[in-house]
Amino acid sequence: MTDRRDHRIGHSCFFTNFTPFRSHQSGASTAEYLVAMIVVVAMLFLPIPGENASVMEMMVQGFKDSHHHYVWGMSYPL
Repeated sequence: MTDRRDHRIGHSCFFTNFTPFRSHQSGASTAEYLVAMIVVVAMLFLPIPGENASVMEMMVQGFKDSHHHYVWGMSYPL
């Protein structure tokens, strides 16, 4: 016969022996995320063939051009 305390939530035999989300592969995803992050950073900073500029350089130049046009438009007298 079971003890009355075993019927409380979390104290039955089922809950003490069952670990549904326990994984034995700890640390495997860290290496995958590291490799993916290195690939993404390399894609941002390595030059594009035929363009001689990286994606970051093109993006920074776009921001500079946009700011230049904004400043010119704001300084234009009405």
